[in-house]
Amino acid sequence: ISLEEYYHLCGYNLATRRRKEHQEYGLDEFKYISELPTLKTANLTLFLLAVSPHLQSYQRI
Repeated sequence: ISLEEYYHLCGYNLATRRRKEHQEYGLDEFKYISELPTLKTANLTLFLLAVSPHLQSYQRI
């Protein structure tokens, strides 16, 4: 089984295509979400600073 066949069997190609369609449909929202600060940090202060914009825009995302 080739890597391409494996991805097809796992649904990776379909998921990738659907994700791209979803991103194109909601381009403004996708751009906004991608610009939010990351929550991946071990520093509590940085985490709290990053959480604030996420919570403030919860309805939008």
